[in-house]
Amino acid sequence: MRALAPGFTPYRWARPTHEVAAQAGIDPSQVVRFDQNTPSLPLPSSRPGAVAGALARVSGYPTGGYRTLRRRIADYAGVDPDNVVLGAGADDLILLCARAFAGSGDVVALPQEPTYPLFRIATQLALA
Repeated sequence: MRALAPGFTPYRWARPTHEVAAQAGIDPSQVVRFDQNTPSLPLPSSRPGAVAGALARVSGYPTGGYRTLRRRIADYAGVDPDNVVLGAGADDLILLCARAFAGSGDVVALPQEPTYPLFRIATQLALA
């Protein structure tokens, strides 16, 4: 395994909502999270039924490469499907971009703090 970049600091997960609420002396239901991609409002009542119905039709793994989804996104965006990259959430895409576009010795501009910690971590893992 290669050595990590000098000064690398690991990602620290945000504290759970119940801990944030306890520190602030409020009920956890009063905490609105902007750091965990968590919606502040409850799901519309129609969504659980729609999700359950869709899950009932799932019988295996999707086709590799997600061709249909990539084509539909490309049609919507007016780009070629080869220019659509999908990932398992923002963390995955940030790490993919850092590996694809940054490397040893590269200088990477990051947003001013406070920002998403994985931007810094991804560039450090790319040795940039």
